[in-house]
Amino acid sequence: MRGLVVVGLVLVALGAASSTDPRPVEPVRAIEGPVALLGESYAVGLEPELGRLARGLGLELLPFGEVGQHVEGLRRTIPRARAQGARMAIVVSGGNDYGRSDSANVAAQIRAAVAELEGLTIWYVSPPTTPFPDRSGALASWIDALGGRAWLDSRGRALERAAGDKLAHPSGQGYRDWAYRIWSFILEGAPS
Repeated sequence: MRGLVVVGLVLVALGAASSTDPRPVEPVRAIEGPVALLGESYAVGLEPELGRLARGLGLELLPFGEVGQHVEGLRRTIPRARAQGARMAIVVSGGNDYGRSDSANVAAQIRAAVAELEGLTIWYVSPPTTPFPDRSGALASWIDALGGRAWLDSRGRALERAAGDKLAHPSGQGYRDWAYRIWSFILEGAPS
């Protein structure tokens, strides 16, 4: 499941279209794998569905998410992802850095992470709306470090929440919906 995959129309590629749909499937985008999934608990929650969707596209998903991870921990996973041949990275990070008071260090660590990801196709996905403010400016630091690359703004998205979860983690259905949005975003924005 390594190498180059050419994908058809987004909804067809993700299996959402009817098998009776008469429209032809034209190859429109090229995605290179394996795909590393980096980040915190959101990445851990997204891994089963992102992995299923990746396999449906003939790609391998390399999961490197860690619950409670800060950007420094994410940086430690990048060499492992590269060693396993990752060609693309989906990064779901920032939420655990929101409450930090060392804004300058968070920004520096994020810039370093993006620099260490150079050479891979990077897809940054912001955390969904959380009950706590981004005091460290982590989201703004990711956007700045990405230097104009496309990113998926998940804030304000209507994701079904897990019952009783005070940290804004989605339910199983919420993660499935979010994973579908992420792959749709990637397929729509992938270089032709």
